[in-house]
Amino acid sequence: MSSTLNRWLIALSDPQGEIPLPGGMPFGECWRETLTEGILSREPILRRGLEDTWIGALITLLGLSDYHGTTPAVRKNLPRLGDLPGCDTAALDAIHDGLGERLLTQTAATMVLGGYARDIKARLAEANLPGVILKGPSLANAVYPIPALRTYTDIDVLVPREAIAPIRELLEGMGLAPQQDYKADLKHDHDHYGEEVYSAIAPSG
Repeated sequence: MSSTLNRWLIALSDPQGEIPLPGGMPFGECWRETLTEGILSREPILRRGLEDTWIGALITLLGLSDYHGTTPAVRKNLPRLGDLPGCDTAALDAIHDGLGERLLTQTAATMVLGGYARDIKARLAEANLPGVILKGPSLANAVYPIPALRTYTDIDVLVPREAIAPIRELLEGMGLAPQQDYKADLKHDHDHYGEEVYSAIAPSG
């Protein structure tokens, strides 16, 4: 990610809306930096007829916020862009409204996962098993005044190697099924730690 776009993403992902918007390079130009760094191809933007650099920057930023789970917070802060030079206020309003509809689905999925996270945490404590829930749910509850401003698509639980067997049993007792076809070795190919994936939907076959 370009350093300029990174600063814009951080400012607009602030749930309190208190981080100042970056100075220097105008917002409408920041996506051009990603072209020189090979991060973003210009073709998808041109195919949509969005040659305007301001819209290109916004689409790029929203793609990154989706990846990091901060799109609800970014949507909340979008009106802050309204006074920037070159802002297409009609397009900004349309994107703001469109995001609202899409985020309903994401928020619903996050609420379901949040329920699983709370259940896992409670069961680990009840069984006196070590385990720490990381990233999505923890950040949503610790950093965001409204947890729904931080979406996530999975739950990460860090456990010591010696607790893997009983925690496997605990997860399976919740109706979560291990995904045997997940190629964890492609991501973690050393002996320090590994990764297992469980799903609420039983694997086919």
